[in-house]
Amino acid sequence: MAPGNLITNRIFENDWGYLKKGELQSIVSSGYGVWGLPLRIGTRSEIVKINVTFEP
Repeated sequence: MAPGNLITNRIFENDWGYLKKGELQSIVSSGYGVWGLPLRIGTRSEIVKINVTFEP
C-alpha cells in the first residue's frame, strides 16, 4: 500500500520482483494477503511458483 512501497524501495535493494546479483537470485512477491486485515490497495495478490532444477 502506498506510500509503504516508497519506503521499502529505499530500504531494501529488492523490495519486489526478481533480482540476480552474481550467484544470488532473489524473488520477492507482493504476497497472498491473508495476514491481518484483508486489504490490498494498488497491487494484486500473487503466489510465486518456482521450479528448481539441478544440472551438474
